[in-house]
Amino acid sequence: DLLAQCQRLLLNIIAFVAFDYDLEEASTDGSDLRAAFNDFVHYGNQFALSGALPLWLGKIILKLHWPYQRAKRTLKQHVLSIIAAEQKRQE
Repeated sequence: DLLAQCQRLLLNIIAFVAFDYDLEEASTDGSDLRAAFNDFVHYGNQFALSGALPLWLGKIILKLHWPYQRAKRTLKQHVLSIIAAEQKRQE
Protein backbone atom coordinates (compact mmCIF):
# COMPACT_ATOMS: atom_id res chain seq x y z
CA ASP A 1 0.00 0.00 0.00
CA LEU A 2 1.62 3.21 -1.19
CA LEU A 3 -0.13 5.42 1.37
CA ALA A 4 1.00 3.24 4.30
CA GLN A 5 4.56 3.18 2.96
CA CYS A 6 4.64 6.98 2.59
CA GLN A 7 3.27 7.40 6.11
CA ARG A 8 5.86 4.98 7.48
CA LEU A 9 8.60 6.86 5.64
CA LEU A 10 7.39 10.22 6.98
CA LEU A 11 7.31 8.93 10.56
CA ASN A 12 10.77 7.42 10.16
CA ILE A 13 12.13 10.71 8.80
CA ILE A 14 10.58 12.69 11.67
CA ALA A 15 11.90 10.25 14.28
CA PHE A 16 15.35 10.18 12.72
CA VAL A 17 15.71 13.93 12.21
CA ALA A 18 14.09 15.04 15.48
CA PHE A 19 15.28 12.28 17.80
CA ASP A 20 18.06 10.48 15.91
CA TYR A 21 15.99 7.33 16.44
CA ASP A 22 15.21 4.46 14.07
CA LEU A 23 11.54 3.45 14.36
CA GLU A 24 12.02 0.42 12.14
CA GLU A 25 14.49 -1.00 14.62
CA ALA A 26 12.23 -0.43 17.64
CA SER A 27 8.76 -1.35 16.44
CA THR A 28 7.41 -4.51 14.93
CA ASP A 29 4.58 -3.12 12.86
CA GLY A 30 4.10 0.56 13.67
CA SER A 31 0.46 0.54 12.57
CA ASP A 32 -0.74 1.86 15.94
CA LEU A 33 1.76 4.70 15.79
CA ARG A 34 0.81 5.49 12.20
CA ALA A 35 -2.92 5.45 13.04
CA ALA A 36 -2.37 7.62 16.12
CA PHE A 37 -0.30 10.11 14.12
CA ASN A 38 -2.99 10.31 11.43
CA ASP A 39 -5.79 10.76 13.98
CA PHE A 40 -3.83 13.37 15.93
CA VAL A 41 -3.11 15.43 12.83
CA HIS A 42 -6.61 15.00 11.39
CA TYR A 43 -8.55 16.01 14.49
CA GLY A 44 -6.07 18.70 15.46
CA ASN A 45 -6.32 20.28 12.01
CA GLN A 46 -10.07 19.96 12.04
CA PHE A 47 -10.34 22.20 15.08
CA ALA A 48 -7.40 24.45 14.24
CA LEU A 49 -8.86 25.32 10.85
CA SER A 50 -12.25 26.24 12.23
CA GLY A 51 -11.39 29.89 12.76
CA ALA A 52 -14.84 30.77 14.06
CA LEU A 53 -14.20 28.98 17.36
CA PRO A 54 -12.44 30.81 20.16
CA LEU A 55 -9.20 29.15 21.24
CA TRP A 56 -10.49 28.24 24.70
CA LEU A 57 -13.53 26.49 23.22
CA GLY A 58 -11.37 24.53 20.77
CA LYS A 59 -9.17 23.36 23.66
CA ILE A 60 -12.23 22.19 25.60
CA ILE A 61 -13.59 20.35 22.58
CA LEU A 62 -10.24 18.60 22.03
CA LYS A 63 -10.08 17.64 25.73
CA LEU A 64 -13.48 15.96 25.39
CA HIS A 65 -12.81 14.39 21.97
CA TRP A 66 -11.86 10.80 22.83
CA PRO A 67 -10.30 9.77 19.46
CA TYR A 68 -7.97 12.78 19.66
CA GLN A 69 -7.10 12.02 23.29
CA ARG A 70 -6.46 8.33 22.48
CA ALA A 71 -4.13 9.33 19.63
CA LYS A 72 -2.37 11.82 21.88
CA ARG A 73 -1.87 9.14 24.57
CA THR A 74 -0.48 6.66 22.03
CA LEU A 75 1.96 9.22 20.63
CA LYS A 76 3.03 10.19 24.15
CA GLN A 77 3.68 6.53 25.04
CA HIS A 78 5.86 6.10 21.95
CA VAL A 79 7.79 9.30 22.64
CA LEU A 80 8.35 8.30 26.27
CA SER A 81 9.59 4.86 25.19
CA ILE A 82 12.00 6.54 22.73
CA ILE A 83 13.27 8.78 25.53
CA ALA A 84 13.65 5.83 27.91
CA ALA A 85 15.54 3.82 25.29
CA GLU A 86 17.85 6.74 24.60
CA GLN A 87 18.54 7.29 28.30
CA LYS A 88 19.28 3.59 28.68
CA ARG A 89 21.64 3.74 25.71
CA GLN A 90 23.39 6.83 27.12
CA GLU A 91 24.11 5.02 30.39
